[in-house]
Amino acid sequence: MRNINIPAACAAAALSVLCAALITDGYIRAGEHAYLNLTQPSLTLHKGDAFEPMKYVASYSDDADMLSLPSSVNTAVTGSQAAVYRLTVGKEEIIRILLVTVTE
Repeated sequence: MRNINIPAACAAAALSVLCAALITDGYIRAGEHAYLNLTQPSLTLHKGDAFEPMKYVASYSDDADMLSLPSSVNTAVTGSQAAVYRLTVGKEEIIRILLVTVTE
């Protein structure tokens, strides 16, 4: 008859379940790709118009750690500017650029 150490057996079982859960979660997440979609690739505004960056986000990953919206679009001057959107999910980063042209 073998002498079984109950606490060690429970710890080993718990560790096995935890490892299986982490591996399964890793496989599930590996199949999901982060995404960030804008409503359009470019935009024309009139001088002085307000730029509302969230208005041009069509969709993005639900599990995003951070969505950074552009903050440096100046509609007081005419010309073209790049509005940079960044989405971070874990170690993955997605960058989308909206070309904003300001006219008179």
